[in-house]
Formats: sequence, structure tokens, C-alpha cells
Amino acid sequence: MDDRRRTLLRIYRAALDAVDGRRCVRDALATEPPTGPLRLVALGKAAAAMAEGAFDACGDSIAAGLLITKAGHVDRAAWRQRPVRLFESAHPVPDQRSLDAGAALLDFIGSAPADAEFLFLLSGGASSLAEVLPPGGTLADLEALNRHLLGSGLDIHAVNRIRIACSQIKGGRLARRLAGRRARVLLISDVEGDDPATVGSGPLSAGRRTPVQADELPPALRHLLVAELAPAADDPVFCHITHQIVASNAQALAAAAERAEALGLPVHRHAQFVKGEAAAVGEVLARALCDGKPGIHLWGGEPTVTLPP
Repeated sequence: MDDRRRTLLRIYRAALDAVDGRRCVRDALATEPPTGPLRLVALGKAAAAMAEGAFDACGDSIAAGLLITKAGHVDRAAWRQRPVRLFESAHPVPDQRSLDAGAALLDFIGSAPADAEFLFLLSGGASSLAEVLPPGGTLADLEALNRHLLGSGLDIHAVNRIRIACSQIKGGRLARRLAGRRARVLLISDVEGDDPATVGSGPLSAGRRTPVQADELPPALRHLLVAELAPAADDPVFCHITHQIVASNAQALAAAAERAEALGLPVHRHAQFVKGEAAAVGEVLARALCDGKPGIHLWGGEPTVTLPP
């Protein structure tokens, strides 16, 4: 490995370390420790790391837990002695495991005592990993919907708007299941603007309530639309729920810049959030590098891909 590649990897590692789920959750809970027994729900691709951070900070306070993450993203042996039920689910296209995890999530919340306090740890991928469909929805419908959305070229906000319209837990609908119980939500944001309503399709957050029209979906999937709108921001279901972003794209970029500067390199940080078709974005970035000043150039974002029919 040459020195230039080694240097780039050191900068990249600094960015990843800055948003490490275990450390970020541990630090957040150490700053504001919970006061009583907790029901832990960790959902997303970073769920295992985030849950480790919760046990580091307040393991004795966790009475029971549910951990739902992508298959292969958790060491089952490490969790055998803890009061946590594990689900290894599917991403990016959900499958039966996603529906099983969604059912387990509702059962976990519903079976908790009326005075239970919850700690939710949410990260990217949650939308696919756990789902509860409206009556009449099937696994085939769920798979078809997500394949359609993943290849549509829509950005994450547009994708989530449709996901929410076809789900009984997204867009704040899971908050109704808490039935007034207190919940603290810690999030790792992988989305522009760090809106909690967008991370994992916002199961415990109120988002935009613009109705999805039937013609926005393929005809075979229109029966999935939930007639009742998701709860509004002023709905009482959110009264006892708090949200905190513990890691974000901006933090990763700041850490990369700091490490590059410490290595004596000129840093050019680009403010725009990178989005749009990945192939076109690649050309834009390549031209910017060819025409730009020497040094480290940093962007953050989430390009999309439109697949052919």
C-alpha cells in the first residue's frame, strides 16, 4: 500500500470512528443517564453497535430488549447472556423476516407494563428491517413495493413518503402503540437535514402528511395505501417522546477534515449535499477534482439510481 492510499484510509477511518454507534450512544447516555428500568429497542443496520453502547452506559437498567438488524451484522454469541431478543432481518429488500420482526416489535411494546420507559436506538436500514403491512397486504406486495422504490430514482424523502403511506408503524404510527409510555429515541442520521421523521421512515416521529395519491404507485400495489393519515406533529401520542441525533454525516465530514488538517494537508470541504443520479454525480465530482486545487476534497450525501424497466 502506498503512502497516499494509507493517508486516505486514515482520514476515512477518522470519519467512521466519529459516528461509531457504540461510542455515540454511550456518550449520549452518560451525559444524561436514564433514571429507571428500561425497555430497549435497537433497530437498523447499526443496531448492534448502538445497543452495545446502551449496555456500556446503563446495562443494569435494561430490563428487556429487542434488537433488529441486518443479517450478518450481529455476533449472536456476544448477546446470549443479555436480556435481549435478536432478529436478523433483510435489507435492502424486505422479506418474511421483516414482517416477523415487525410483529415482534408490536408484541414487545404491547406486552410492556403501562408505566414502562423505552429507549429506542434507530439507524439507517430500519425501514426494510421491520414492517407491519395494512390488512390484506402480502409479502409479495412488500417485496414488489420496495423493489419499485429502490429502482425509481426517487430521493429518500420521496421514498419514505410512499413507505409511510403503506405501513402501520412508519410515519409516527408506532408512537400510537406506546399508549402514552415514555420513550427516548437516539438516532444515527444518514439523511439530508437530519430529520428524525426521515431516519428509518420515522416510526416515532411526525413527518410530512401530504397524502400519497393512488397513481403514484403501480396499479397492483395501490391496495397497500393506508386510508388514515399518520399522526400530526401536535398529536398527543408524541407528548412523552424525545429525540436526539447522536451521529450524522456532518460529524463524519468534520472528523475527516480534522484528521486531514492534522496530517498537514489542505482541506476543501464542499457544503452541498450530494444527491441525484449516481452516474451523473460521479462525473460532477470527477470534474471538480480535476479542476480543483490540490488537497483533500470532502463531500457528503446520498446519490440515487434509476433502474431500467
